[in-house]
Amino acid sequence: MKNILVLTDFTIRSINAAEFAVQLAIQSKANIILCNVLETTTSLTVGTEMKWPVVENSAFKDQSICDLTILDNRLKKIIAESEAPFKPD
Repeated sequence: MKNILVLTDFTIRSINAAEFAVQLAIQSKANIILCNVLETTTSLTVGTEMKWPVVENSAFKDQSICDLTILDNRLKKIIAESEAPFKPD
């Protein structure tokens, strides 16, 4: 089975690319794997010397999961509305 890996950072361009990937997946009979990479650090370096603490890594993770769910539902709607016989997972 073919798979298309769709990387997203939830910008308009990446959402458009994900929607295009769904159309490509339908035509090529491939499934979709949706991915967002979340960097987890204890601090971020600002400039050369100052560090900014990242207190709530779980908040970033929760927001990423929420955004992935929203995008997933959006792509599933496109798939459901397609009249093509193949429906990607």
